[in-house]
Amino acid sequence: MSFSLGSQLPDFDRHHLHSVRKAFLSLNKARLEMARNNMMEYQQLFIDILPALLHFNHPMLPGYVSHRTPSGLYNFRLDENQQNQLRRITKSFYPNRYQESKNDILALFAMGSFGSIAQNSNSDIDLWVCYRPNLSTKALVELQKKCDRICLWAKSFLLDVSLFLMNHQSFQSEERLAFDKEASGSTQHFLLLDEFYRTMVHLGGQLPLWLFMQSEQEKDYDQTAKALVHQRLLPDQHVIDFGPIRQIPASEFISSAIWQLYKAIDSPYKSIIKLLLLEIYCREFNELHLLSGIFKDQLHAINQNTLSFWCADTYIQTFNYIENYLVKTNQHKRLVFLRRCFYFKLEQSLSQEKPSPKTSKLRELTKYWQWDDDYIQHLDNHSNWPLSDILDERRAIITELNYSYQFIMEFFRSQHGKLQASNRELNILGRKLHAAFSRKEGKIDWVNPVVCKKIAEDTLIFREQVSRGVWSAYDQQKKLITSKASSIELLTWLHCNQVLTSYTQLFLNHYGHKSNWLQSIYKIIAKLIPIPLKAAKHCVFEQSCRLEKLAFFIDFSTQQTKNGSSFTIDFSRFVDIEYISINSWNEILVEHKKGPLLETLLAVYSELLHRETNHFSPEILCFCPDQNLECKLIKILGHLFNRTSEFFQQFSRGRYLTHINHRYLMITMQKEAVRLNWFDTERKLKHQLKEPLSYCSPVAMDKITMSDHSLFLFAGYYKPNSIQIFFNPRGNAGDLLIIDEMGTWFEASVTSHHLDVLKPVHRFLRAITKRHHDHPNSELGPMDIMPINFYRLMHNESGWTTKAYAITSQVEKCSGQALYAMAEHRAGELQFTIQCNDVLYSEAKDGPMIYKKIAKYLRSRQQEQNISEYYIADLDLSLCRAKVSKTGSLQTCHYLKYKDLLEVRIDRELSLL
Repeated sequence: MSFSLGSQLPDFDRHHLHSVRKAFLSLNKARLEMARNNMMEYQQLFIDILPALLHFNHPMLPGYVSHRTPSGLYNFRLDENQQNQLRRITKSFYPNRYQESKNDILALFAMGSFGSIAQNSNSDIDLWVCYRPNLSTKALVELQKKCDRICLWAKSFLLDVSLFLMNHQSFQSEERLAFDKEASGSTQHFLLLDEFYRTMVHLGGQLPLWLFMQSEQEKDYDQTAKALVHQRLLPDQHVIDFGPIRQIPASEFISSAIWQLYKAIDSPYKSIIKLLLLEIYCREFNELHLLSGIFKDQLHAINQNTLSFWCADTYIQTFNYIENYLVKTNQHKRLVFLRRCFYFKLEQSLSQEKPSPKTSKLRELTKYWQWDDDYIQHLDNHSNWPLSDILDERRAIITELNYSYQFIMEFFRSQHGKLQASNRELNILGRKLHAAFSRKEGKIDWVNPVVCKKIAEDTLIFREQVSRGVWSAYDQQKKLITSKASSIELLTWLHCNQVLTSYTQLFLNHYGHKSNWLQSIYKIIAKLIPIPLKAAKHCVFEQSCRLEKLAFFIDFSTQQTKNGSSFTIDFSRFVDIEYISINSWNEILVEHKKGPLLETLLAVYSELLHRETNHFSPEILCFCPDQNLECKLIKILGHLFNRTSEFFQQFSRGRYLTHINHRYLMITMQKEAVRLNWFDTERKLKHQLKEPLSYCSPVAMDKITMSDHSLFLFAGYYKPNSIQIFFNPRGNAGDLLIIDEMGTWFEASVTSHHLDVLKPVHRFLRAITKRHHDHPNSELGPMDIMPINFYRLMHNESGWTTKAYAITSQVEKCSGQALYAMAEHRAGELQFTIQCNDVLYSEAKDGPMIYKKIAKYLRSRQQEQNISEYYIADLDLSLCRAKVSKTGSLQTCHYLKYKDLLEVRIDRELSLL
């Protein structure tokens, strides 16, 4: 941007700028002291020497990588305390003898809760290491390694430290941060800058230029910045420029809110405070007053070169900002919950902590909130809360999170046309949110005891309330804990939320009657679901969830026969089945079905298969009174899940055949569900395979249960838009199996001494495929030819095999009398017209006698010209398309069906002559 001198340059008060600098440094010193006071003495050492570690590049110092690593913190001066601390770490390093002339590190800042009232022993520390923009890629790799090693060293101080490399020029040009588990990446920029400006703690190097520019001057930020530098009020080597906070896109608010909703899984109180802040930002979207701007206005409005620490405390500022909004909008219930969130976030126990500036300020706030000592004592005793209180608190958390979610979705809809956020990132965050908070019947919701870490009960009493159809759990004082639809769901919920442990005694109906069968089920569930669950990796949410474990509980009530032996369940027995499914997103569902054993298990299988969008091979477990049945079911279901999932991933509209319990099962995938069709006999199965299709559908036959079946050999030959013909000669006859272009199977028998019979078949099919090609809805291109492949079946010691044959369809190569047929729909039925040479026979004219006339004509031709055979060379169904096909589309099987019908009628008349 060009810049010229002139009267348009703004005037600045040098004394005011000096006052602003002095006030910020004074506040910064107080924030740093607060941060140190929130740490143990050995942790203070780390913060004290961190600037020196980045300034010096010496082999004896923590984090050292090589002599090429960037170093030198701008304007760094080692004070006496830092010098003493360095000597504690390594006595062989003498900083007064080691001078660093480079200035590769421009500034070092901490941000977030560091130095605020909210900082506690569990707070992480985020730091920006601002480097010289023209550093090479190799130099940045070295610097990143050094930062990583320093972060690792910080763990020895029990500190969770993250050092982020920051190029202020790239950031000012709005280049996005990488998306990882700790940041929302390209979905946020200006909100991150807002948080940085109002929470930063300067640890060394240059100060942000933004501090010295009054809010009204930010409207022409670039010109004002150049004027400050040109007039040498702020020499460019003394300040670092991250740029202004321009108009924040709506996408940032939405993505930040979704991100906070996800983080609320582990830190609900902190996230709820941030979500409330985002809600205000969204409501004031068009006339937004950011907290960073309010902080800077305070800094510029001072008269005595000092700024009250508590007035400028970032968390108290945020709390007051939200509190004013809730008071103004008369949201008293949310205000009460906000205060409780703030109190728990600070992790201060006023009834136990020794007096300090932090506790004194908090006591001042609670007095203003009119909290009495009993209520504070109750909050401070949260580690001993009963489960009922924890559940009440969880409901309050979920209510607030649901409100935030609904609000942000409404804001999303109002701004939909203006969004620019990455769909990938929003999808990932949305999936995490769904996994954590979506509610559905049977899904195990997590209490997430963020207030109380120990909620296990020593004794639990279970009761089945048949009239309500629920199972309930009570504590030893007979106070209700929760109710669920079944004992399995109840036990699973109690186990997952660690209310029930291996030390808990289980009683049925009332205290004093221990339940061994409940204890047995619990042991199975505990083994199935190890608690705590290992957190799902971030990359898992880049794709749809995948089923990983499936456990069936079948008649676990241990029914027995009269003689006391275990009751064995057969496949047709009517049973209650409960099943637990666990997916890759750590969602756990407990569901229930009733019905005949095998059909019910397969109905569950079909529902789960339909839910899955990826190939899945879950671990299958079954628990029932009969161990032999368990093994059999695991084998059947495990094989079925794996093979069909793989098949339907490749052929979503295919048909999978298996043989179970003396019946054939055909599995098909449809939009609304997976469909299961049972066939008692092979004849019924073949009849189904002959049905016309409206889409291409290959057939797969189960390798274990169908490998000996007569049809198994043919299943792998199907290819879309091609025809496969298999011929099995039997003396003077032969069998044909045809799989057409859609996957419909057709069987026919022919009489012939040799393979010449296939020539007229080929000719007929070529005529039919030409009709497909000429149809206006055909998927075939102008140069496409539908392949017709012939195979001869042969039998040897190893079984049936096929051999490909090339069969001509040329007219002169076909022996016999050619017939040409056409069908019309008249008087509610199909009527055929058949041409033999130049003679026409019409069913409309001759009725059923047409076939006797054709037979006499063919017999006379046999006697006159010694033509022993006839064949149908072509068939036109175009005039009765709607009658022949339910969909109005014709496929090869339609033509074969009516060709076969005509041949049966003609052959019958020939046999009577």
